[in-house]
Amino acid sequence: MLTASDGQGTSSETITIEVTQTNQAPILAGIPPLGGQEDRLVDFFLVGDDFDGDALIYRATSTLPAGADFDVSNGHFEWKPSFDQAGVYVCRSERRRCLGREGYARGRIANRRREPRTGREPRQSPRAARRAAYIHDRGK
Repeated sequence: MLTASDGQGTSSETITIEVTQTNQAPILAGIPPLGGQEDRLVDFFLVGDDFDGDALIYRATSTLPAGADFDVSNGHFEWKPSFDQAGVYVCRSERRRCLGREGYARGRIANRRREPRTGREPRQSPRAARRAAYIHDRGK
């Protein structure tokens, strides 16, 4: 009730104020720069929250690297880069409810040193080669 007075008389009025809930946008926790190597698993979960308690849905808003998988139900990203995928990648994602908020993960995949493969048998040490020749010659 609101009342106004001029010192001699008063007037009162009852008013109703309705406050409706505002739908707040969900938030996404910051993701530090990520790193990895070729042929090694890179995986992480996006972490988000909604102050209104609504369920979150995650979505990749950029093209994922070849072979990467992103689970929209829980924000899980998994990728095992092949030997020709070294470089810097930026993957954009969004967690949605009614209002979307975008975030991104930035990662660098290092070129992993590996022994060249020729399809031939591995080289033997001189000692192993002499032993193999001796065993071979004894069998004749």
